[in-house]
Amino acid sequence: AQEALKAGRGRSGGTIRLGATVEFGTTLLIKHLAPFIKKHPQVHIDFQFSHDLLRPLLNDEVDLIIDCRDHKVPGLDKTPLFREEYAVIASPALAAGIRRPADLAGCRILSLDKDCAWWKNFLDALPQAGRPAFSDVTELNHIRGLINAAIESLGVGFVPKYCVTKELKAGTLENVFPRLELLEDRFAVYQKTKRTGLERHRLLIEYLSGIDAGQLPHTR
Repeated sequence: AQEALKAGRGRSGGTIRLGATVEFGTTLLIKHLAPFIKKHPQVHIDFQFSHDLLRPLLNDEVDLIIDCRDHKVPGLDKTPLFREEYAVIASPALAAGIRRPADLAGCRILSLDKDCAWWKNFLDALPQAGRPAFSDVTELNHIRGLINAAIESLGVGFVPKYCVTKELKAGTLENVFPRLELLEDRFAVYQKTKRTGLERHRLLIEYLSGIDAGQLPHTR
């Protein structure tokens, strides 16, 4: 019996290399994983924060990834988690001149990419005829840089709401269209199907699936 218990503990222990998007991972994931880490000291977690998560997973550089992109790749197992909401943000000075989405055509747009694919969940929430044409786009390759640029009135940004909880509360940023229903993404955890039998993976995914989305700022 003692040998069986010891073997069981061995299967549940070990290291998980966990990948997550940069802003989500550093802002929320660390905070909400603290209870799991304390409860399961036999499971060691190393973190890799990146906007490129699928390639490391396929190359066995990480064991699990938490991503809001929908990866439809053979050989991957997907477990849906909570939803992610977005907001159009601007400094109070800039927000005062924006009344409707069409007004953004005359604004400098802050985006993670020059083609504004980053703004897809905003643009797709509007009727085709009501979508503004973005002619002045400033590209930034990090969400935190985008947020700081918006605070400095360098343009209008589009970010996950959880990233700007403090700024919205402090009034350094405003949610430009608080009543506009934007499209949402849904986080999911992915792993290679051949690893679904690992007990430490099951424990972590079970914990992540049990997180109440109401605990995450501005998500549901």
